[in-house]
Amino acid sequence: MSTQPPQNRVSRWEWVQMSLLAINLAWTTLCLGGYRPETMVVTSTLTGMLVVVHFVSRAMTPSPRADPAGWLFVPFLVYAAANAAWSTPVHWLGWRDWLNEAATRRRGAGARGRAVMTCRLGEAAGIGKAGGGMNNKSTAKKSATASTAAFTDPDSLVRFADSLKLHSLAPSTQEEYLRFVRKLAVRVKRDPAELDEAQVREHLLHLKDCKYSPSTIRTAVAAMTAFYGLHLGHDWKLFDLVRAPSVVKLPTVLTRAEVARLFAAVRELRFRVVLRLIYACGLRIGEAVTLEVGDIKRDGPRLHLRRTKGQKERLVPLPLWAYRELQDYWRTHRHPRLVFPSVGRGWRERSTPLSKLTRADVPMGVGSIQHCVRFARADARLPVTTHVHTLRHSYATHLLEEGVSIRLISAYLGHTTLETTLIYTHLTAVNEASARAALDRLQPPAV
Repeated sequence: MSTQPPQNRVSRWEWVQMSLLAINLAWTTLCLGGYRPETMVVTSTLTGMLVVVHFVSRAMTPSPRADPAGWLFVPFLVYAAANAAWSTPVHWLGWRDWLNEAATRRRGAGARGRAVMTCRLGEAAGIGKAGGGMNNKSTAKKSATASTAAFTDPDSLVRFADSLKLHSLAPSTQEEYLRFVRKLAVRVKRDPAELDEAQVREHLLHLKDCKYSPSTIRTAVAAMTAFYGLHLGHDWKLFDLVRAPSVVKLPTVLTRAEVARLFAAVRELRFRVVLRLIYACGLRIGEAVTLEVGDIKRDGPRLHLRRTKGQKERLVPLPLWAYRELQDYWRTHRHPRLVFPSVGRGWRERSTPLSKLTRADVPMGVGSIQHCVRFARADARLPVTTHVHTLRHSYATHLLEEGVSIRLISAYLGHTTLETTLIYTHLTAVNEASARAALDRLQPPAV
């Protein structure tokens, strides 16, 4: 006599279906705080697995019976279809963007090899590594703070910090110099003032062996030069021998149509206004967010930039359309000092009252603007190398195409030397077309 399983028993296929559905819904719920490309990767994978398991289980069921997961499965398919109908282009482009960046980081990590992993395990984190990917200075600083939490600065480092203040270096430069010297002290477990030239040389060789980026090597050498040369007065020849040349790469430049597509993909007003201002005046992102109401001059109109790189003030022309956009945006909050006040955290989940914007004491965060551009470039199908600073490169290139003097553009950008601005002559479509026409005219007559 054959025994049949009870009709209310849940098969293992149905358990797999319900588990996948629960994981999918839980993941989606956790990621509701904001769109991320990797969210769609996981959601799409789980959805595909769920569909396959559902139809395999139906095909392997000998007789039709009640499906315990069916009442959850059908509404989820409706949700997935509705979600794909309006957001598939953004999701797929964001997925591709995220995978490209992940592949770049993976290639950079693979190039460093096993020796770099040994260096990572052998010392505390916090110094920027070589390789592609996004800038991660904030993460490095947090790691440095955590790794040196139990380290007490010796008197030499305290006096070095005071010496840097006397030299009127930028706050970020002071912080970086202190961080590199502090890392040396943590690694050798001694006061860095007690080290001799050979021991500092060994430390720089250690950085080289760990495949740190050329810019990191140069910053480390500058920090050691300031500490041992300016602060302690050692006349060492070591720092003159270190060379860390970087590969000079042409910056990414967008066409005017691509710039328009990028702005069209930015839906938040405050982000769109600040990005259009960066492009209209060729500003650095820090110069834009710290702009104050008194810096906007009506005569011209023009901007008086005070908080600039190298503390070099400059005047730049402000297009009339950008001046009107700034006026309209300022009227939405009427902050007495800042043009772009910070809205604070959690602005997506709640409306920010006008009084809070008026009382804000810090400007808009740089990270939020960079985050916005990463999503906008995916929506606009722009290259992965498109960043906020790309608008500054595009500004200079487009002015050069319009015939504006290279010296005037250099002054608008705040470049110290003309050589820095000359790189844009390689990027203008007008110059390239003229050069090609000249090359065609050089064709010798046929024999």
